[in-house]
Amino acid sequence: MTSTPLIPHLSVRSRGLVTAIATVALLVVTGCSGTGDQGRPPAAPVASPSTPASDATRDDRATDDDIAALEKAVRAYTTAYFAPDVDAGWAMWSTRCRKTESKGGFAGLVERAEAANVDHVRYTVERFSVERASKVLAVVTYGVGDDPRFDLTQQWVREHGGWRYDNCEPLD
Repeated sequence: MTSTPLIPHLSVRSRGLVTAIATVALLVVTGCSGTGDQGRPPAAPVASPSTPASDATRDDRATDDDIAALEKAVRAYTTAYFAPDVDAGWAMWSTRCRKTESKGGFAGLVERAEAANVDHVRYTVERFSVERASKVLAVVTYGVGDDPRFDLTQQWVREHGGWRYDNCEPLD
């Protein structure tokens, strides 16, 4: 029995190309591009304008005080990062992130940032917004300097009584 191709007017080679393109598109859309989240666990549901309250109870929602403390932590971390103040910056890493990198690796990262700052600019947070936040987990976007194209979106977690940087990625 001979099967009829789904796309009869295309050659076998063209059908293969269409299949390959569709497969790549599906992988990209589903997040299977190979870069992944570096083992990051999925974020817990948090209340936001796009998340219904049923996914995050009213008790889980971040208050204005929570958001103010979060912004203060992001600003303090940014200051420590660009100073560089290795001890202060490292103290703001989450327990989970500390398991992915050593303090020496973090020191190397901030030292490279300092060396790259040839104009000796004192960077501070110029833009800050909360994408979503609960009392224990938040995703924020912030930027230093004049160019918002380089703004970062990062996960932060509340532990040990304060907000901690939780956007773990291996440092090279």
